[in-house]
Amino acid sequence: LGAVAMDLRAASHSPTVAAEAAVGWVHEHLKYRKGATGVRTTAAEVLVAGGGVCQDFAHLSLALLRAMGIPSWYVSGYLHPKKGAPVDEPLVGESHAWVAAFTGTVWPLDPTSGNPVGERHVRVAAGRDYRDVSPFRGIYAGRAAQDLDVTVELIRRA
Repeated sequence: LGAVAMDLRAASHSPTVAAEAAVGWVHEHLKYRKGATGVRTTAAEVLVAGGGVCQDFAHLSLALLRAMGIPSWYVSGYLHPKKGAPVDEPLVGESHAWVAAFTGTVWPLDPTSGNPVGERHVRVAAGRDYRDVSPFRGIYAGRAAQDLDVTVELIRRA
């Protein structure tokens, strides 16, 4: 991974271009595989597996960005599922993760979709990695057989 980071950085004329190249490399080299990994899967394990979910794409991107010396962080939130959705139409939101890099200005980057971060991305938290921004953390005092099921509705207001 360090060699990939060095090659991408050497081929880039600015930190911004290097950050975009790192995220682009992850997007091209990983396949989205729902359920293939867990919250404890490392960037190295994802690289070997060749795929994972959005948090894995984000973690591998962070590893590359940090290996290039580019300050970067993990962003957790939701992705509105419908581009150009009608105003006031409630839709079930999808949890999502992406990264942000600081290259003199902040660049939010989505390695999973390969698309720019925009109005469909709803930021909830940011931190060093998933552990900093886990949506659910704490002590559970219920019965062992119970499950937590969460649904989030996203509504475009403008």
